Amino acid sequence: GGWHDAGDLSQGLSNTAYAVQAFLDMADKVRDDKKLFERLLDEARWGLSWMMRTRFGDGFRCGWTTIGLWTKNIEGDIDDLYSEATNGPFENANCAGVEAVGARMFRGVDDEFADYCLKCALEDYAFAVESSRLRGFVPGVPKEAFMSTGQENNIKGHKRKMGGMEVMLNGRMASAAVQLYLTTNDVKYAEQAAEYVDILMQCQQTEYTDWEIPMRGFFYTNRLKIEPVAYFHQGHEHVFITPIAMLIRYAPADMQKEEWKRCLNLYSEYINKIYEYSKPYGILPAAIYRVADTADECSGCILFSLEGEDAVKEYNAQLKNGIRLDEKYYLRRFPVAYALRGFFSVALSKAKAVSQTALALNDKKLMQIAREQIEWVLGKNPFARSYMYGEGYDFTPMYTEFMNDMVGQVPVGIQTQDDHDVPFMPVMNAATYYEVWVNSTSKLLWTIADLY
Repeated sequence: GGWHDAGDLSQGLSNTAYAVQAFLDMADKVRDDKKLFERLLDEARWGLSWMMRTRFGDGFRCGWTTIGLWTKNIEGDIDDLYSEATNGPFENANCAGVEAVGARMFRGVDDEFADYCLKCALEDYAFAVESSRLRGFVPGVPKEAFMSTGQENNIKGHKRKMGGMEVMLNGRMASAAVQLYLTTNDVKYAEQAAEYVDILMQCQQTEYTDWEIPMRGFFYTNRLKIEPVAYFHQGHEHVFITPIAMLIRYAPADMQKEEWKRCLNLYSEYINKIYEYSKPYGILPAAIYRVADTADECSGCILFSLEGEDAVKEYNAQLKNGIRLDEKYYLRRFPVAYALRGFFSVALSKAKAVSQTALALNDKKLMQIAREQIEWVLGKNPFARSYMYGEGYDFTPMYTEFMNDMVGQVPVGIQTQDDHDVPFMPVMNAATYYEVWVNSTSKLLWTIADLY
C-alpha cells in the first residue's frame, strides 16, 4: 500500500506523512464539493492506512525503503526487500500529528477508522515523547545540559550537526501536540505544544545581527545559535513554523499568543527582507549559511560525496557565490548542495511556512509571497516553463524510470550548475532534478490548501 516516493520506487514515511496531511487539509477546504472531498479522503486513507499498517505498536516502525524494482509480491522469492524498523521521535511525532488529523477528518465518515487513527496518534505521540526525552532535545532539558550531556564538543565536529535535530524535533513534537489538541479538545496538549514552541523561539535570532547586512527573525538549528537552519534536498522549514502559527489561531485565548505573534512577526520581517533579493521571479532565497573551517562544519549534503579539505573547498565555494552578509555568513538564493540537486521541496516547504504565517497574522503580502513560490513551479521562472506535467506551457516528460508520466506530477526541481547561485535546468531527463517526487507534489497541494 501507500505510494512510491519517486521515480526509483523508494518509499519513505516522512514523504507519505506530508502527502496525507496535504490531502486531508485540502479536503477540509472543499467540503462543499462532495466529489472532490470524497476523492481527497480516499487518497489520504490509502497513505494513512499504510502508515498505521507499518507500525509495530511499540514505537518501532518502517521509515524508509529503497526499492528500484517491481516485485512479484510473493514472499520468499529473490526480489524480497528488507528495511530496518526504528523507534525514533521524529517518525513517531510526525505520524502522531497526521493520525490525529485523520481521526478528525474521518469522524462521521468512518467512525471505526477514525477511532483507530486516534488510538495510533495517542500511542505514537507517547512513544515520541519517551524517545525524545532520552535524546535531551525537549522541555525540561536546559541549554547548558544540551551543550554538555552526551554532546560534548557541540561547537565543532559532527556533534554540532546533531544539535540541528533540536529545532526539527521540537517542531514536530509541537505539531503533533497541536493536532491532538484540535482532535481531543484536551487543553493539556495545547500546553505541551506551548512548551515545545518555547524551545523553538529560543532558536530564533531576535535582535539584529552586527553583519554588513543586518538580519533577524531567522532560526538556528538549536539554542546555541551558531548554525542557521538550511536545507538542500528535502525542505522542512514548515515543521517549526506551522505549530507556532496554529497555536496563534487555535490555542485557548488565555495562552501566550502575543509572544508567538512576536516570533512570527520577526519571521515575517526576515521573509520580507530576503524576498527583495529574489526579484523579478519571487522565489525566496534558500537560507543563510556559515563559512566552514573544517569538513565537520560543512553542510551534510557535501559529505555525501566529499570529505576533508575537498568538502571544505566545495562548500565554501558554493556559499561564497551567494550574497555576503559578513565574512562568516552568506545568503544563498539556492541551497548549497553537491548531490541530490533540485530544490522545489526547499522552496515549497518555505512557501508552506510563509502561508501559515500569513494566515496567523492575516498578512496579505505574505500570502502573495507564498503564492509566488507556487508560480515559480508552474511557469514564472527563467525558463518560462511549467514543471507540473499536464499544466501550463512547455511541460516535458520527467524521469519516471518504472512508470509512465502522470498528469499532476512535479519533479525534484530546478537546480544550479557547479558552484553558482543561479537557476539551471539541464536538458537531459535524469535524476534527481527531473525525477518525479511525491514530496514536491504534495507540498504544492499542501500550500494551495492555505491559498484556497
